[in-house]
Amino acid sequence: MKKQSPRKRSRKRRIVTAIMTVSATLVMASCTFWGFLKMGHYRLVKEVPHSQISKNKKSKQVIYPTIYIGGSGGSATDLFDMMAQVAPQEVAKSAPLSFAVDIGRNNALTISGNIAQTNHFPQIDFNTVKGTSAGESYSIALQKMMTYLTKHYRVPAINLVGFSSGGTGALYYMIDTGGNPNFPRVKKFVSLDGEYNSETPLQAGETLAQVLETGPSAQTPMYQYIAKHYQRLSSKTKTLLLMGDYNALMQTDGTVPWADSFSVYHFFKENGNPVTWRIYPSVVKHVADKNNPTALAYIKTFLFGKSKTQT
Repeated sequence: MKKQSPRKRSRKRRIVTAIMTVSATLVMASCTFWGFLKMGHYRLVKEVPHSQISKNKKSKQVIYPTIYIGGSGGSATDLFDMMAQVAPQEVAKSAPLSFAVDIGRNNALTISGNIAQTNHFPQIDFNTVKGTSAGESYSIALQKMMTYLTKHYRVPAINLVGFSSGGTGALYYMIDTGGNPNFPRVKKFVSLDGEYNSETPLQAGETLAQVLETGPSAQTPMYQYIAKHYQRLSSKTKTLLLMGDYNALMQTDGTVPWADSFSVYHFFKENGNPVTWRIYPSVVKHVADKNNPTALAYIKTFLFGKSKTQT
């Protein structure tokens, strides 16, 4: 048998040693991995919340929507004319997206229209299909709509415009989602003839100035819920409260008393929100105020100012 030279035997030993070293390293790495898994370290990575993962997806279209919330009638096209007049010209050219959350059918969601890829400031119509004035029902339905939007889009902030009972729903929504990172911040809120105290008028000897300062003397459950939870509101939300002067003698827009719609003014003041209240001229009753040109001009300036697409 032919003997190997000392050089060849040395090379063979080096190869064997290298193989053994690599094998030992792999065994140690495997033990470390399973040890970490047993201790729970891997679980920390595995359990990253899905909401956080979704937010990191850069493929989502970024939008800053203005959402118009219809009144207690529940009509699907209740605010289309308002939206067309309030939106900046280049935004108004795009057809609005409409959300119908049917509170009479377990909040079944129906969506009409779409948001163009180039439209970062969409106008969105919201309605409850079945009529309601209950803030709780509005809030739940609005949360369902917003969950859909945040699943399909990146939504850093929104504006809310609530007409009549839509104002009730908007305020309840802002309270119920206040401080919840799963919902976008509300940058601006407009209440047009909003209802917050179940259409309760001034009481004997009471004045509007007193209501603005400290709230109404007669308080319904609707108002009491807001009174109990208003501190959940973000103090950064800019707010505009509007009411028509259809009957200045009775201090009402024909349906909702001024004392009702302005009853929440002091809550916003106490919470540190920038808030303004205004009575605008109107020759028509409540239901037609959503198309009042003076009111819509106030809303447009408040939401968009001089900038064409500012939110």
